[in-house]
Amino acid sequence: MTDPPLPSTTDGLVLIRAPVPGEAQVLVAGRDEAFYRWLGPGADEPRPAGCIHAGGQIVGWVDYDLDRDWLEPGEVNVGYHVFAPHRGQGYATRAVRLLLHHLSVRTDYTVASLLIDAANQRSLALAARIGAVAAAHPGGSYFRRPVPPLSYSDGVMTIRPAQPGEVGSSRSEPFGSGPRWVFCAELAAAGCVGHAGCDLAGDRMPRGEASIWCTCLPEHRGKGHESRAARLVTHFLRDHTGARQAPLVTDARSRRSAC
Repeated sequence: MTDPPLPSTTDGLVLIRAPVPGEAQVLVAGRDEAFYRWLGPGADEPRPAGCIHAGGQIVGWVDYDLDRDWLEPGEVNVGYHVFAPHRGQGYATRAVRLLLHHLSVRTDYTVASLLIDAANQRSLALAARIGAVAAAHPGGSYFRRPVPPLSYSDGVMTIRPAQPGEVGSSRSEPFGSGPRWVFCAELAAAGCVGHAGCDLAGDRMPRGEASIWCTCLPEHRGKGHESRAARLVTHFLRDHTGARQAPLVTDARSRRSAC
């Protein structure tokens, strides 16, 4: 793969990052009957895009490739494997969403697809959870979804990744690393009116679940902009992370916002 290596990217619960020397042995040791049934023999020295980490250990891997003759321009084929003791805890779904986040931040790919055996119920369920839609394919159950955007708009307001030094943002780490993301909230006629953000590793929620905050410049307060920005942040959380719901904290008040 010629794309840049996948950096450490986390949603507060699961972390994915490019493998380092010696981890191929861990990935091979994690193979079981389900691996061979759904994925085939596997490489002797696997080099996936990322190892999946949870609870301080490697629990599987996530990958994408471009060398399928049925892929359309801008499309990548996504694969993953979670070791047997760690299945059923949502790690695969979170890892695939973080991979989609990586593709959105650091590549120009536009579509992610999964080719799944029709008997693989776990992977079929994952495809549904990430919003992939079934499409025709002669090789099995085939699902596609767009690589999610980084900017979201409701036609009035747009949120986009905040740059260091913009209103409310003093970030020094790359936007795409998580588990905290900060956005500039813009109105077409007024530009950036404030900022909104989410944190999946703070003390307000269990790790992997998000809290959202919004702040407007003084001249733009009291006009509903905070709530509008918060709703847009939930769209980002839905597409890029495994968070299911989040408290919205604004002006010392809290209410729940479904992701």
